[in-house]
Amino acid sequence: MTTLPIGGAGPTLTPTAATALTHSWAVGQILHVTVEARSPEGVLTLRLGNAILEARSELPVKTGQVLTLQVTSTGNPVVLRVVAPAAADTAIQRALRELLPRQGELEPLLNTLAGLARTPGALPAPLAALIRQFLDRLPEAQTLATPAGLRQALHASGMFLEAQLARAAEPPPQDFKAMLLQLQALLRAPKQTEARADAPDTVTAAADDAEAAVLPRLQQETEAALARVTLNQIGSLPHEVAPASVLLAELPFKYDGRPGVLRMQVEPDAHRQDGRTAPSWTAWLSFEPGDLGPVHCRLSVQQERVSAGFWAERAATASLFQTNLGVLETGLQQAGMLPGLLHCQAGTPPAPPARHRIIVDERA
Repeated sequence: MTTLPIGGAGPTLTPTAATALTHSWAVGQILHVTVEARSPEGVLTLRLGNAILEARSELPVKTGQVLTLQVTSTGNPVVLRVVAPAAADTAIQRALRELLPRQGELEPLLNTLAGLARTPGALPAPLAALIRQFLDRLPEAQTLATPAGLRQALHASGMFLEAQLARAAEPPPQDFKAMLLQLQALLRAPKQTEARADAPDTVTAAADDAEAAVLPRLQQETEAALARVTLNQIGSLPHEVAPASVLLAELPFKYDGRPGVLRMQVEPDAHRQDGRTAPSWTAWLSFEPGDLGPVHCRLSVQQERVSAGFWAERAATASLFQTNLGVLETGLQQAGMLPGLLHCQAGTPPAPPARHRIIVDERA
């Protein structure tokens, strides 16, 4: 638990605050915290993601209130200030403008790493070892089919890195964003004369040529993937453009030894039922299972009832999914859920999810 004495120009972290947390922040970064409690002495209990912070303040806040803070200094001490929602949205839009031109899909990087792992002798030993570790830590596709495995993959997707750093001195070893940052740091380090992994001296010249050709691309793809993860983090924040609570995440995985990505967008919805508001959720999923081509899914969950619509871009895959919808229905029933409308058709969804359109419009 970190103590934040708030006052004057804004909150200030004490020197005893967790350094891993403060090092993960950057000047201008926007933090959304929720007031969990306030003591008679003016001590606030704040929630930042999954982290709990304590703060002293004269601010007239109430339990449940959301405060928007901006990092104004990452020195000693770190300085945060309370900003108005409009200012926070301005900072978010500025970050979008900076990140959107740099971001890219995760698959090019993952495919490059998989190819390099098959030819380790072309790389310096530290880089070859990091790439093997990177790929080994990706979850298997079958683990995403279980609630516990999906939950673990989501927590390791990089979406919650900063919140996890608030509770630990070191980043989680399997966190995707943390691994990207390690790869970025190694690629940016000055080139050193390193022994090559499993490579005899006779191929050193050829290895140098291969390294010169692949490393610039690898660095560019790493930067693009980092920007993509950060954009998903920003897209999951409530702000003026899209105040609803939305989770955007991309989960890397391995399928038959090949890397893949499961894209998720989860957002709450509400339907009137018997005069009452019944909580419900809508989830969009996109993935490519092996050689079946791209598949998109819209899941609607209202209390215990689950409906699922699939779109497969290949007609044969759509037929295969349609034939096996009974398996999905049985699985839902065994999980204690009530199957709703289940269907699959060839093609793509009629419209992209709203939060993705926001990012496309901002880029345009």
